Amino acid sequence: MKFYKGNSALLAAVIVAFIVQTPFFAFAGDGLGTWKGKIALVDMKRVLAECIQGKAAKEEFEKAVDESQAKLKPLQAEVEKLKKDLERQAGVLSESAYSAKEEQLYSKAKELKRSLKKERDRLGEMRIAQLNKVINKASEVVKELARQKGYKVVLEMNAPDVIYSDGKGDITDLVISKLNHG
Repeated sequence: MKFYKGNSALLAAVIVAFIVQTPFFAFAGDGLGTWKGKIALVDMKRVLAECIQGKAAKEEFEKAVDESQAKLKPLQAEVEKLKKDLERQAGVLSESAYSAKEEQLYSKAKELKRSLKKERDRLGEMRIAQLNKVINKASEVVKELARQKGYKVVLEMNAPDVIYSDGKGDITDLVISKLNHG
């Protein structure tokens, strides 16, 4: 038996919207949308930038980027040399010699492109792993502080859901301090 004959996607959207909104209504203290709980805010970007683990991860990543660039530099120079040689010799080479040099350039350029993509992917995965490690540790600290201080909810300060804050519930400094000093 089908009780709804309209657009099923619309019905699904309404159900999802209701489910997403339900936790917020569950906190209502007097039924009028007021809530009797402490809320804290944390600036995770600042935590990542200022805590020792975040700084170390950034330095390690920058070192890996420098090493990657140094590793690719000879191949980039070779491609540039082949390109300049081909441009300089274009008028004097036979058609077959020009085609051979052009194919060599194309092959090296393709190798460089593959190498760049491989390094970019490797560095991206490395950065994500580093950030996740620091974020997970910071999240543990946030949860511990929330329990200790009696916060019911801790929000990311830069999240789109935070429209206004007077800064009084900002625990970012506490999180950084606890990460740095245990």
